[in-house]
Amino acid sequence: MTDRSHGTLKNMLRALTPDQMKAWDVYIPHFLFAYREVPSAATGFSPFELLYSRQVRGPLSILKSHWDSPRVSILRNPCYLLKMRERMSEWMAEASDSQVNYQEGMKEHYDRNALNRVSEPGEKVLVFLPEGPAKLDCK
Repeated sequence: MTDRSHGTLKNMLRALTPDQMKAWDVYIPHFLFAYREVPSAATGFSPFELLYSRQVRGPLSILKSHWDSPRVSILRNPCYLLKMRERMSEWMAEASDSQVNYQEGMKEHYDRNALNRVSEPGEKVLVFLPEGPAKLDCK
């Protein structure tokens, strides 16, 4: 299942333009949202629906429901969607900052006990030479 989901994510990333590929990591949350929103052919349910027992209300579904509902003014919907998009961008920026801070803290924690190893010419060392064409092998 993991390989299949990674394959799907790779296919989504292939849809990016060369300029967008320079910052491909920025698009992953959007791709994951889309992936979690779409029903699976195997289960008939989206991953979000199986987890939360309800369908996700993304920007497009909100806009569609307001278009279908005559009692809600269509003029308010784009404003709501723009505000939601702005909030999501702010949350993603905050989450990104938190992740960077967490990673820096983990690096400091690791570096406390890390040793800088220096080898001298003629000294025996162990060298890792990966074999095989597997995707996750070290290159």
